[in-house]
Amino acid sequence: MSSRAPHILIAAVCWLFLGAAAAAAPRSADQFYHTQWTTQDGAPPGIQTLVQTADGYLWMSNGAGLFRFDGVHFERISRVGGQELLSANISTLWAAERGMWIGYRFGGATYMEGDRLTHYPAGEGLPVGTTLRFAPDGSGSLLAATTTGLFRLVDGKWSPLGNEWNIPASRFYEIASDKAGTIWASSIENVCRFLRRGAQRFEDCTVPDKQALSFLLPRDGAVWMISRTQRDALILQATTDGARLVIEGIGNEDHTYSFAQARFDRQGQLWLAGEQGARRLDVSVAAATAPGQSGKAARELHARELNGDRIVPLTGRYVSAILEDREGSIWFATSGGLDQLRAPALSRADLPSGSMTYAIAPSHDGAVWIGTSSEQLFRISSDLRQTPVPAPAGEYGCFYLDPKGDLWIGLRNEIWQLHAGRWQASRLPIAQRSRTAPGEIQSMAMDTTGAMWVSVVRVGVFKVVGDEWTLWGGRTDLPPEAATIVAADERGRVWFGYVDGKVAVLDGDRVTTFTSKDGLAAGTVFAIVPRGANVWIGGERGMFHFDGQTFRPIRRAEGAFAAISGIVELDTGDLWLNTGDGAVRIEASEARNALSDPSHVVSYKLLNYLDGMPGVPFVIRPLPTVVVDKQQRVWFATSDGVAWTDAQPRVRNEVIPTVLVKSVRADGGTYQWTASQPLQLPVRTRNLEIAYTALSLAIPERVRFKYRLEGNDSGWQDVGTRREAFFNDLPPGKYRFQVIASNNDGLWNETGAALEFVIPPTFVQTPWFTALLVGSVLGIVWLAFAIRFRHAKAQLRWRLEERLVERERIARELHDTFLQGVQGLMLRFQSATERIPKHEPARALMEEALDRADLVLADGRDKVTSLRSSSQTSTSLPQALSVLGSELAQDYTATFELSVEGEECDLHPVIREEAFRIGAEALANAFRHAQATRIQVRISYTRRALVLLVRDDGRGFNTDRSQIPAGHWGLKGMEERAARIRAQLTLSSSASQGTSVELKVPARMAFKSGRSVRRISET
Repeated sequence: MSSRAPHILIAAVCWLFLGAAAAAAPRSADQFYHTQWTTQDGAPPGIQTLVQTADGYLWMSNGAGLFRFDGVHFERISRVGGQELLSANISTLWAAERGMWIGYRFGGATYMEGDRLTHYPAGEGLPVGTTLRFAPDGSGSLLAATTTGLFRLVDGKWSPLGNEWNIPASRFYEIASDKAGTIWASSIENVCRFLRRGAQRFEDCTVPDKQALSFLLPRDGAVWMISRTQRDALILQATTDGARLVIEGIGNEDHTYSFAQARFDRQGQLWLAGEQGARRLDVSVAAATAPGQSGKAARELHARELNGDRIVPLTGRYVSAILEDREGSIWFATSGGLDQLRAPALSRADLPSGSMTYAIAPSHDGAVWIGTSSEQLFRISSDLRQTPVPAPAGEYGCFYLDPKGDLWIGLRNEIWQLHAGRWQASRLPIAQRSRTAPGEIQSMAMDTTGAMWVSVVRVGVFKVVGDEWTLWGGRTDLPPEAATIVAADERGRVWFGYVDGKVAVLDGDRVTTFTSKDGLAAGTVFAIVPRGANVWIGGERGMFHFDGQTFRPIRRAEGAFAAISGIVELDTGDLWLNTGDGAVRIEASEARNALSDPSHVVSYKLLNYLDGMPGVPFVIRPLPTVVVDKQQRVWFATSDGVAWTDAQPRVRNEVIPTVLVKSVRADGGTYQWTASQPLQLPVRTRNLEIAYTALSLAIPERVRFKYRLEGNDSGWQDVGTRREAFFNDLPPGKYRFQVIASNNDGLWNETGAALEFVIPPTFVQTPWFTALLVGSVLGIVWLAFAIRFRHAKAQLRWRLEERLVERERIARELHDTFLQGVQGLMLRFQSATERIPKHEPARALMEEALDRADLVLADGRDKVTSLRSSSQTSTSLPQALSVLGSELAQDYTATFELSVEGEECDLHPVIREEAFRIGAEALANAFRHAQATRIQVRISYTRRALVLLVRDDGRGFNTDRSQIPAGHWGLKGMEERAARIRAQLTLSSSASQGTSVELKVPARMAFKSGRSVRRISET
């Protein structure tokens, strides 16, 4: 569009239907929330085109490139899926059902869908000239308006529409498709033509001799054509006889609106934008037919500026495009940047500027009273019509509506009552007036007797009856200070809140004071709202509920609500708070949950500056800062005005946001991916950054995200408004990143977007390396064990040899000394015996003693022989135990049996010796003490161990060590021998089962060599 901006003259008439409810009237432009982006915010300069694609992205171009916007970040797009655009000099954009068409200033077009580009270069169907507009033709094909005519895309090829279509080879500025599928086109030669749906030939459209600039398509199906030469608005309609002019707007020179762009929104309101800014018009058509216009209906077009002449300045003087997005926001592309106008949840009262504070109170008839610090009083009726009301001069400290419906206002040192349309005053006593300043009547309330309780700053609380003011009401039990808030309930109680956080209740003739010791920790109390059985208390540190017994805090996830200056409870049970953060709505169900469960954290809806809240509330006065009218509209007073909202907010975003993964960066590099296969990242990826977005443009500051990394995270991570995910030192593996998002009203896209990626392992991270490492460690452990085992064997052999040497030495000593000495003694006793006569009894005793000495000497020799040769004999363990058992069986009545299981193997000498000693001790005990009839020995040579079992069927014995008589060391000796060779000794005994002794020696310790499962080498 050229810089020679078009103009129209639209007749402005007086307000239609002045008695209609203003609540139904649409907002004016300045009642929308205005957001601007300039080059300092990253917006491209000189935006010329503006469209929104189906995924929610806002696309724009400026003749030097293509850009997209997600509500937070602007991105220049020069490549898509690895393909370059045909040119950076873009002339037009058009959003198709699934993609977007791009037209170039020097000819050609590109269709973009997802990450794929389809190019149609200039000279290959499309002309070498500027592509100006795209429009569907209603039959599935696409038309393009260019500087050399109209072109049509059929089966992937562009071809010109010539004479057979009744189209000249001319410069076509505009092309549009209406609701009925009719194509409208206008050219530089003042030609306007249309093509009915399914037709093959354009028809002429008879219009006045004017140059048509653009078509507007409101939702009612009409077609508006805007003329730039005569500054008129024309409404066209295709009929059976052709196209005719339905309405021609005739200009009124008293109201000339200069504009460059126009567009209808979804509510049927007309937006105009030009050098002065943006405005919104309510357009209607007069019913009368203009006289003297034979053959055509020329009716006057009426437009009224909504709520007066309201213009919103934009970022630049030249406006190139107006767009309404899928969430209802209006966007303006200008020479200076990008503007958004969005309908907020809160509506602002149209009050004169210059006031710093506002006092509010509801009226009994549904109206609302508003007083300003500039000493003006207004009444806003139930249909939102605003009327100034004469009132006493002075700065308002507080407003109060009494139970009778009268309005009370507090000034410096007097209170005024509006009763039956007349003002009546009651003044503070003269003695107290010097202590007050303007507007220092802090708060007031009426009890059930009709007396007013009035709090005056720096003075105290008065009971006022008529003109009589009584400090503290004549009582001595009220706190001796001014109250920050006074309230009265239906039961006749009067409530007082104070700076130090305490609350006093006057109930009949009794005063009860509550402090932090009673659980009340609201800080300075600014709001007390008794309603039925509920009493809500708010202050600078939180909100509390009092049920008559206890104070219960109402908490949110962030902690206590801060700086609460007003509370209202609606008929539905919903709570509205005016806080330092903004207006807070707590649904009735959440309030009930908080009262039934002290640990419950309430969810809530916050309305702040993003929703049209004009400022922050004054928490000193005037109080209260929030009231509700009879229509259940909630009104908020702030430092910069008064705003209201319906109990059920009118504005709700029902558009589920599209969620996209935008980019992947790993260790400083950027990686591209496709949906068909996982993204391959480099090995040893240390720092991974994934950028994502959600395409909700209404209030992007409130878009919330959750993400999880399958394979790493155990659950969803709630990251608030953050649009990047960071991961460090992820181990090799396959991952799936998933992100979901909600729009500004908490509507979640539960599917979200996902990205699969793989981090390959290095060689040292592969299973082969792990197996090799484990094998190496096991090999080292085995080698260390083998070395240790050889060392243990060498130590054992050394001990054995040492023991054998010691045994031989002991045997020699016994033989050379003890046995020889005993032999000599026996010879002397033999000599003495022979001298005793044979008939003497002493001789018989001596000979018997000598026989026994022979046996002892023989046994001694056997012991010496055993010491010298038992460890070196070739006798096997079964043979040695068999001989011993057979000898013992000759002296006792028990039978003896020995069995061998498995292939007999050579045993290490120490093992054979210790096993024999343990077995011998067990046999000796069985024969001598068990009184058994049968004694069995079983020796098992297994793959895992040598097992020696000695079992009898005798009387058994008590195995409790504490019950063994002193001096009996057999059992202890067996245990010590077993421990010395690292064997397991198991002993069991009972009167009915007899006794069994089992010795189990591990194979690696017991067997000398020759086992197939384990071979122990000698060193």
